[in-house]
Amino acid sequence: MTDTLTPFKELANLYSEGFGILAGMTDQAIKRTLSERQVTRDGRHNPPVFHGCVREAILMDKVGLAALEEHGMTVLGGVSDSLNVRLAGRTGVITLTHQPRKLYAESFSLGDGLFPANAGRPCLFYAKSFAGLRKFSLVETTTPKDDFFIHGVEVIDQIEIAPVTVIESIVADPETANDHDNLDDLFAEDSETEKSTENDADDYNPGEASAV
Repeated sequence: MTDTLTPFKELANLYSEGFGILAGMTDQAIKRTLSERQVTRDGRHNPPVFHGCVREAILMDKVGLAALEEHGMTVLGGVSDSLNVRLAGRTGVITLTHQPRKLYAESFSLGDGLFPANAGRPCLFYAKSFAGLRKFSLVETTTPKDDFFIHGVEVIDQIEIAPVTVIESIVADPETANDHDNLDDLFAEDSETEKSTENDADDYNPGEASAV
């Protein structure tokens, strides 16, 4: 069996530093959310509520966002509590959300025979602990986003990413934290009607992306 560098693994390699920085930002956002007095005990254990707080903390991390820009990444806040990652020079966005409770291996793949293995799209998942980030991973899946928190996520491939802290995070003005209009002319806007945190981004297919 040959060790083929799939488009998914190539994506992870090309943006490894940026993904590491984003993992570090997520860790800091989780710690900040856990320390905020206005977050109730119930809210801390309610994934959608907690994710909304983490989302805001990431979007307010001015220094972290600037570091991501240097690595070709832009974090965008969409409707509801959505959080999306856009890669410079590539179409579509990658959804970042809390890890669904159920992740399971794909049930069927054609593997290394006459036909290629199943190819999916990348998503970013994080899991928290009582102290901060427990796990941050880039997952390849064909599961529709609508089914993430209903039936679970069928995983084709998964790469765990270690958090990287470049410099201390600085909270920015919320009115300017999500200003990324400078890249609007490079990427098409999402056309689908967004319904939820997990269903508000165009599917990103690394196999169809052009090189950066």
